[in-house]
Amino acid sequence: MRNFAMVIGLWLAGASPASAQIWDGGRSAVPDTPMPADPGVTPMLNDLRRDLRTARRSGQITRQEERSLRRQAAVIAAAQRRYRSAGLSSGERQELMARTEALKGAIDAQRTP
Repeated sequence: MRNFAMVIGLWLAGASPASAQIWDGGRSAVPDTPMPADPGVTPMLNDLRRDLRTARRSGQITRQEERSLRRQAAVIAAAQRRYRSAGLSSGERQELMARTEALKGAIDAQRTP
């Protein structure tokens, strides 16, 4: 009987911390869904840099044109880093996409057929 009382006492002592937890209304049962990672314009800028390298090697653009266009790509990448440090809003993302598209158009215009 003494062992039985000891087991019951240990069982009650082990159950009390769990019952003392604060109930949060069931909100903890639903996990927060993480936001998908937004690659932004980085893949597009990488493609543009590759296009610049290809155009320069094939003689479609001059070295000076390549440098100028690379600087423009660097300015867009720097703006993306600045915007991301404070959280990228949809307006900032649209601006970066528009600037990247404009740069792509400038690269295509610089190429000679």
